[in-house]
Amino acid sequence: MTSIRVLICVAAVMVFGVVSASTQQSKPSAAGDEPLRWRDGYVTWRHKLVKPNWQIFDAKDGTEFAVDMDHIDRKNHHVVFYSIGGDAFDPKNLIEFTFNCKDMGEVVSGVGTERVKLIEEQAEQMACGGPDQ
Repeated sequence: MTSIRVLICVAAVMVFGVVSASTQQSKPSAAGDEPLRWRDGYVTWRHKLVKPNWQIFDAKDGTEFAVDMDHIDRKNHHVVFYSIGGDAFDPKNLIEFTFNCKDMGEVVSGVGTERVKLIEEQAEQMACGGPDQ
């Protein structure tokens, strides 16, 4: 298994994204509809709005996650997960993995390392084209 370097809340980069995304979460959209829901899309830490194709699954401990099947990037070894906790999009629940597929990986997320470890191996297999892919 790859050793993971976890970047919990990359402050300098994420501050704007967290503020703007959390504002969208609590206020209605410009069209006067409902707040942004995680099922409808997400904003990456790079401030990119993404329309996902979520596949929902439970981790070994029962924690519910979703993986964006349309944005698994095997060329750049990148995959995005979301730790489900309600309908509103919470940018802190987004988990972005990037691997070198040899000996290390990088994680950008606001969730604790315990949750990241629950899906680390599965994320690496998806990003690197492991045996189950």
